Amino acid sequence: FCGKHVINHFYKILQLLHLACIDISLNENIIILAEVNFLFTLLLPFQFFVFSFLYFSLSMLSAEGRKRISSTCSAHITVAIVFHGTILFVYIK
Repeated sequence: FCGKHVINHFYKILQLLHLACIDISLNENIIILAEVNFLFTLLLPFQFFVFSFLYFSLSMLSAEGRKRISSTCSAHITVAIVFHGTILFVYIK
């Protein structure tokens, strides 16, 4: 670090990197790419799960078939929402 800089606290590594006396544009791009990769890793499986559930529920024409699918998948949906919701909450916070 060069110069006289004071930081009271920091939440992300980018805030700390701005204190360096070098060009950090490559570091910024890598960190942003990692954040985008994390969002795709988190959101893509969740979207696949939701769309497949919608496909299965719409493909069942009878009321009994839809009832069976909703009873079977409701536990899976709950677990997926809790899992992805907490990870997304922690990431956004």
